[in-house]
Amino acid sequence: MSEALRLNRIVHAVFTALAGDEQRSVDVGELAAALRARDLPMGAWQIRGELSALRERGLVELDDSTARWRPATRAGLDAHAAG
Repeated sequence: MSEALRLNRIVHAVFTALAGDEQRSVDVGELAAALRARDLPMGAWQIRGELSALRERGLVELDDSTARWRPATRAGLDAHAAG
């Protein structure tokens, strides 16, 4: 597994844990703190890059009005798969 894919999977796993079953939104600072707590520190720009890669894969969405990330909705996943 490449380092890029490994980091992407780590960020996705931590993001998913933070969002929880409630599918709540998460900001970059929360994600950075959670990664640090797991001895996996990453800078904000690197986290944003990983989140953008996850968005390209249809796994997360950015709420432009709050700058918080949330799990992709079913409609978003369907649109990504069709596109």
